[in-house]
Amino acid sequence: MNRRELLLYGLAVTAGAGATSLFYQNREQQMMNPAADLERQLIQMVRPENAALPGMFPQYPTYDATVSELTSRGLVYKGSLNMSVMNNVSESDPIIEFNGWQHLETELLVLLAAHQLAGDQLLVTQTQGQHKISFNNFDVFDGIDSSGEAIATYRIDTASDYAALTACIELCDKEEGCRNITLAKNDHPVIGKKNMCWLTGDNVQRNSSPYYYSATKKP
Repeated sequence: MNRRELLLYGLAVTAGAGATSLFYQNREQQMMNPAADLERQLIQMVRPENAALPGMFPQYPTYDATVSELTSRGLVYKGSLNMSVMNNVSESDPIIEFNGWQHLETELLVLLAAHQLAGDQLLVTQTQGQHKISFNNFDVFDGIDSSGEAIATYRIDTASDYAALTACIELCDKEEGCRNITLAKNDHPVIGKKNMCWLTGDNVQRNSSPYYYSATKKP
């Protein structure tokens, strides 16, 4: 039976990239906070069409329930997606048609977890070869450090990069004159910068760095 081997090219990249992947830049730090690695992998897989998946899997109504099931299948191990496990389930996993393709059930559960993690406020589009994550009034970029004169600086007390990003954006949205934010991820090699949120105005300089998120308020 013909079917798509993986739902997203990104899944295959994650499986093959190993230690060179963005998700494996600092393995020691990720082991200290394993949930952050899984979240980052899943956020890259959010797609608008994933909103149809909860109706297909009512037995997994929450993010925790879906992650628990993926863990029991061996796909989530030590807080990361182990996509090589997909090779082991391909012989017995049910095949389900979704969005015009046939997929392994476990593949769709990965995408369901991504949708549940993101919630209703995240949308993802493709721009210039990279993912742009839209948080309602903000466009968010992974791996970009936007430096500028800070209007305010906060430390977000959470072990979840996604929760910290949400909080940092909400702070900017309420701050007069804030147009950009930069968030240092939980696995930042400089301990004093972990979970730091900087609110800035219009004048920022953007540089690539795997340890940051940045976001810009939409016009």
